[in-house]
Amino acid sequence: MVGGRSAAWWLAGALGLVSTHALAESYRLAFSKSENIEIFVEHAAGTPWCAPHLSLRAVHGGKPDTAALARLLPKLGALLNSQCPKATALDWVSTAADGQAVAKGTSSRADLWALRIAPATAVPPVAAAAPTPAPVPAPAPAPAPAPPSPPEPLPSPPPAPIAVPAPAPTPAPAPAPVAAPAPMPEPAATPAPVVTPVLADFDIGGWKPGDGSRTGPLAEALTEMKDQNGCRVLTRIDARTDMKFIALKSADMTCGADGYGSGPGRLTLERSDGVPIARTGQLWFSGGIPFTQAVKATRLVAADKQNTLWFHLASDVDTRTHFLLRARATSYGGIGVWQIDPQIDALTDQADRFRQAEAIRPAVDAALLALDSADVSRASRANLVFSSDFERGTAAGDANHLLYAISVWRGRDRRSKDWGPWQYNLQQANNYLFQRDARLARQKQMEEQRAEQQRQYAEQREAQRLRMEQARRVAEQRRNLQTYQQLVDEATRDPQRLRSRLESDLAYQPLSGGTYAALVAGGKRKIQRIVRVDGSDGGDAEVDWPYAMRLTGKGDLASGWYRVDGEVTVDAKRRDDEGLPLTLLSAQTVMPCKKEGCADLLDPLAVTRMTLGQPEWTPEAAQADLQRRE
Repeated sequence: MVGGRSAAWWLAGALGLVSTHALAESYRLAFSKSENIEIFVEHAAGTPWCAPHLSLRAVHGGKPDTAALARLLPKLGALLNSQCPKATALDWVSTAADGQAVAKGTSSRADLWALRIAPATAVPPVAAAAPTPAPVPAPAPAPAPAPPSPPEPLPSPPPAPIAVPAPAPTPAPAPAPVAAPAPMPEPAATPAPVVTPVLADFDIGGWKPGDGSRTGPLAEALTEMKDQNGCRVLTRIDARTDMKFIALKSADMTCGADGYGSGPGRLTLERSDGVPIARTGQLWFSGGIPFTQAVKATRLVAADKQNTLWFHLASDVDTRTHFLLRARATSYGGIGVWQIDPQIDALTDQADRFRQAEAIRPAVDAALLALDSADVSRASRANLVFSSDFERGTAAGDANHLLYAISVWRGRDRRSKDWGPWQYNLQQANNYLFQRDARLARQKQMEEQRAEQQRQYAEQREAQRLRMEQARRVAEQRRNLQTYQQLVDEATRDPQRLRSRLESDLAYQPLSGGTYAALVAGGKRKIQRIVRVDGSDGGDAEVDWPYAMRLTGKGDLASGWYRVDGEVTVDAKRRDDEGLPLTLLSAQTVMPCKKEGCADLLDPLAVTRMTLGQPEWTPEAAQADLQRRE
């Protein structure tokens, strides 16, 4: 749906505002059922009600409530934006149902139609202005020959200059000053109750507009210089420019009461020898800051590392929204200026408003009111960007913190050349919320797919491991059965050959000494032997067969036959019965034997169990396991 007039009519319906025609001199603009307030536009007979400056009369149906009118006026601004785009300011009078005046004040588009109340002393003149037309016909019937009549009108007019007594009709000018509602524009010129600071007193994600003081990052983004007249300008000069011999000069620029440049003008950087090194085109100054086009932006609240500036335009407590105008840094030959594209950056924490069209339209319309308050008169297009985080969304443009973005446009009237209302199309917007939802849904789907792939891969690896384990166990059982069968065959041919399966000892070679020589040199070797323990030697078991040795740490072994295996060394300081270095065995396993010489171990099954390291192994169980696995 295209915005503009149709969007404003929709907004009026949503607010309960109904616009109809009324009397010739009073135009019934709207009626708010929720606030119980009827709005009339007072205008001269025979003239259109729509004008740049409007006079509104607000009639309270119930008890007069100025706060209710304050809530209604900003919403009424959207209706005026559609039905009377030329309206930029208004004065208002609120009355009770019986017509008695309650309060009066002003409002303007620049303030987003915020309600401003005139001082209470300004209300009586409005009431006094009503009866003044009654004395006007009085001078007409006054008889001319009656001399007392002239003194009566003399004290009636308040101004002293009307003290000329000659003409009797001189009292006629008295109604003229009363009838001319000069006080009406006066409240607009005295905007005492500034609404913006109050509205801005809330933070979004820990950020809120500052007080406009140029400190910290704002001071770093701007360099203050003075022109030939001492007027201050806030700009940026190319770091490569040596400012020792450089002066800033301005042309056509007005210096405001605050000492900062304002209005149209141009800048020149001039070297001390009179040579200009940089010159700008026509600029517009606001608060000393040079812009490429006319703009109302004075409250600087933020800057980034790219020297982009943000100016606070308005804030809305009800929707918790700050409206900022973005200014992009550019330069004229080294003189920093700021370009208004324009773009309104709206910061809010009410993200769900941008999920429904009926909530999006009021948000966009409010941003358009903020855009109009900046008075970017040359702009035909603009961008509105809503975010939930200033640093990461507004400044950095991170899509995870952006909410909504839309372009708006407007055209000029062919005859009057006045700008028409802003228009937009919600179907051409960029809704980051739904994009983020879709992105998160895709990420979740991808994560689920990855998890499913990993699960399947884990299942495949486990299945492969089980197959490999199955194959290993089958091969192992076959080898074990082959070993057992081989031992059975050996026992049948030569029972003593089984002993060689149970023992492995040191080897001695006459020339090299073999492994025994390595022991004498301090080495270690592993052996398996059938030994006989016949006593103890301190904490060691004493062995006398097959040769003298000590089983270290086994002094509690009973005398008898054992099969042992472990690591053997020799003690050169201790000697055996043959005068050789004493052999020491650090046994890892000690298996007692039941028969002399461990004859009970000389059995194919026993040897197989010891060889395999499986004391409970049987060929029957191995065969059954093999059949089950195959």
